[in-house]
Amino acid sequence: MTTRQESKLGSFHGLKSLFEENISIVSKLPALEAVAEELSDKVGLIRQTISLEAEDISGFAGEKTVKRKDLIKNALIISRLLFAYASTSGNLPLKSAMNFTKSKLKKFADDELGSVCSLIHEKANAIVNELAPYGITNESLDAFKAQIASYVQQVQSPRVAGKARSSYGITLKNLFKQCSLLLEERADSIMLSLQDTHKHFFNMYQSLRLLVNPAVSNSRLTGIIIDKDSGEPLNGVVISAAKNGFATSSKKGGEYKLIIPKPGDYVIEFSKPGFKTFVKSEVTVVKGQNTRLEVEMGRE
Repeated sequence: MTTRQESKLGSFHGLKSLFEENISIVSKLPALEAVAEELSDKVGLIRQTISLEAEDISGFAGEKTVKRKDLIKNALIISRLLFAYASTSGNLPLKSAMNFTKSKLKKFADDELGSVCSLIHEKANAIVNELAPYGITNESLDAFKAQIASYVQQVQSPRVAGKARSSYGITLKNLFKQCSLLLEERADSIMLSLQDTHKHFFNMYQSLRLLVNPAVSNSRLTGIIIDKDSGEPLNGVVISAAKNGFATSSKKGGEYKLIIPKPGDYVIEFSKPGFKTFVKSEVTVVKGQNTRLEVEMGRE
């Protein structure tokens, strides 16, 4: 789940609780009651999907860790027995090839470990008839081969897990979209009818709605800047909240958008080479809302 989705889920859950705590108000409006029930269901589905995704990811990782540990244990036993056989028989190439330690085996990456263990199996299988005194048999090598295959399959499981995560991601994306549309197209309109009769309930709702999209919860100052003499839009104008460090510039068409994280009264400056600096005092911006300010700039 993304950071943005986490923020949205916090808002959805807060709205769900708000509706439940104010059921006496909600129940008087069947349309709002239906929205509350639907939101509750969808929040439940979101949490269920998140839980299933976490369980799958944890399961894949945990099972691979266990299989890797067991495979290293058996690979070390067989390779050391081969090493002992090679030392006794004077087979120097085999002795050199089977000179593994536990720490050396643990250093191999997942894909590499499977290949190394297959090599150990291949060397042992080629001389299995000579290894009986060392406790290595066809049956033990068959079991080792099956263990290698099982581990290699598990190593490849992240690809399957990746597809599963992708599926969960699509499901979550759709559920979040459905919740957003539920609020935007139905709840927001219904709640407007309560802004005078149930102000506290309405204001709480509005506050929680702002949390849905933290990017737009900031105050914004927008508008169009034009040349006072020609009426043409001006691009490249620097717009800044004096002494506060918030700044932006106008784009093609003279449009600008200045994000101001904290609401309040600001002194806004507009400057561009060849034009007189325009200063607008006591510009009030409200949290989560857009304030329009159109500007005409005269030439020097």
